[in-house]
Amino acid sequence: MYRIKRDQRSAVDAFAALVVVLIIIAGVMGVLLYSQMTAEPHKSPDVLEVEERDEIEFTYTGYLMNTLVFDTMIEDVAIDNDTYPKSLLFEWPEEGVFGAIPVTVGDGVPHYTFEGMARNGEVLEIAMLGMQVNQTKSVVVHPDDGFGDVDPSKIVTLSLTETRDIAETLSWGDFGERFLVPPVVNGTVTDPVWGWDARVSAVQEGPLGPEVTFLNLPEVGDIITPYVGFKSKVISVESGANGGIGEIIVEHLLDSGDVNKVMGDSPHEEGIFAVVGVNQVAGTFVADFNSEKVGVDLLYEITIVSITRR
Repeated sequence: MYRIKRDQRSAVDAFAALVVVLIIIAGVMGVLLYSQMTAEPHKSPDVLEVEERDEIEFTYTGYLMNTLVFDTMIEDVAIDNDTYPKSLLFEWPEEGVFGAIPVTVGDGVPHYTFEGMARNGEVLEIAMLGMQVNQTKSVVVHPDDGFGDVDPSKIVTLSLTETRDIAETLSWGDFGERFLVPPVVNGTVTDPVWGWDARVSAVQEGPLGPEVTFLNLPEVGDIITPYVGFKSKVISVESGANGGIGEIIVEHLLDSGDVNKVMGDSPHEEGIFAVVGVNQVAGTFVADFNSEKVGVDLLYEITIVSITRR
C-alpha cells in the first residue's frame, strides 16, 4: 500500500513539474512574440530611402478630386482615355515627351507643369521622403500647398458675336508675323486665326515705315474656328459699313450644353480658357482663364524611379 501511494505522489510531482515547464515556455514565447510585434521592421542596408539632397527621378499622374486626370508623365496613362478619363484642360507634355523627372530633393520640382506651385513644390518633396524605388504614394495637395486660389479677374464675360474689319492695315513686320509670308500686291493669303482668305491691296510708306493694306474676304455662312475649341459662323459681311472700312460679324456657336465641356484659345489674349457659362438671351458667354488646378484639392500619384546618393 505504501509503495502504491509513493508511486502516485511521484506521478503528481512529475505532472506539476511539467505544468510549470509549460507555463515558463508559454511566458517566454509570449515575450518573444510581443518583441516581434513591437520591434521596428527590419530594413536592408542596401535599400535606399529618399533623403534630403538625394538625386531622384519620379513619375506622376495628377487627378482632380473628381478622378479626372489633368496631367501625367506616363504615356500609357495619357493615351488611355477609357481607364483614365481626362479633364477638360488636360495637359499633354511639351513636345510629347514622357518619362521620369529628375529632382535634387530640397531644390524644388523643376518641371513646367509645377510652375506656380506653392514653395516650389515642397509638399511633394516632403511626401517623397522615405520612399523607395518603385514605391508609389498618393498625395492630396490643398490649394495653399498647390496652385493657390481662383483669380476672379481671369473670369471674363465675352460677346457671342464679334466684329472684324474688312480692310486692315499692318506694318510690314506685323504682316509677316501674322501671315508668315511677305506681302505681294493682289496676292492672296489665308488668315491663320480666322481661317478666311485675305487679298493684299496695297503696300505703302507709313509714318513708321512700310505698311500693308489688305482685305479680308469671308463669305456669309463660312464656319471657322478662331477660338480652336469651338466653331463660329460668319453671319454678315457688309463692305460699305463703318465708313467704307467694311464690317464682318461672326457668331460663336455656343449654348448651355457646352458649359464646362468646351475650351477655347483666345486669338486676342494669351491663354486657354474653359467655357463656364453661356447666356444666349444676353448674347454672352463666360470664359475662365484660371488653370483648373487652382482653388481645388488635387491628388498626385507619385512613383519613385531611381535614387542616387552622393
